[in-house]
Amino acid sequence: VRVLNDDGAGTYETFIKGIQFVGANKAVYNVRVLNLSLRADATVPYFVDPLDRAAEQAWASGIVVLAAAGNVGPYSESITVPGNDPYVITVGALNENRTPGYWADDILPGWSAAGPTLDGFAKPDILAPGSQIVSFMYNDPTGVNTQKLVRLHPDYSVTTSLFRMNGTSMSTAVASGVVALMLQVNSGLTPDQVKYRLITSARPALDRQDNPVYNTLQQGMGRVWAPDAVLGAFDASARANTDMDINADLAHGYDTEA
Repeated sequence: VRVLNDDGAGTYETFIKGIQFVGANKAVYNVRVLNLSLRADATVPYFVDPLDRAAEQAWASGIVVLAAAGNVGPYSESITVPGNDPYVITVGALNENRTPGYWADDILPGWSAAGPTLDGFAKPDILAPGSQIVSFMYNDPTGVNTQKLVRLHPDYSVTTSLFRMNGTSMSTAVASGVVALMLQVNSGLTPDQVKYRLITSARPALDRQDNPVYNTLQQGMGRVWAPDAVLGAFDASARANTDMDINADLAHGYDTEA
């Protein structure tokens, strides 16, 4: 569902309409996962922000929502909307230095946003690879419909559709793929169960003394680990967000009067 223009920007109205379209057509297309690789500044509490509320509506309807943490780190309270929403799965970035399978040189890039959120919630939830990720962007052979983002990419050529890109948007897409695999194996999982299994199976960065290299407000529960998330054994009743009530949050707005 396209919500961004050729410059990679969009409006709250367009974002929300895109999320609502997904929710309205969930049964038509069997939608189970919603990837929100986009960001806006957090200026109001999560429970009144329209984009956060739209993401929560999708979550409450049974769609697993994953959101980018944002690329304005490394400072605390830099998590952006809708990644600031406590219900959804918020994904930060990991730089693997282009050595997949070798973890010793993996680092947390300085631009990956850190928590807590302005509302005081611990975020991000997990990390996923987000540096130098090979990704597809449509490159029209005639040049007529080639997006501005493609033409401005430093590796642009008229014959190229694959580009290396960086950001928590890339990380969120990677984590969304893992969630899709989880649901392929166990289609009956609820969003809260998926979140629980994804964060419980994540692997934090530890030093040789098993001390965390980064705190939980930087790396969350750690890097997403697909084998355990998809095939691991979990308590069938365990779920995330147990101390929250999404329907109660959605039932009220924000009172500004004394």
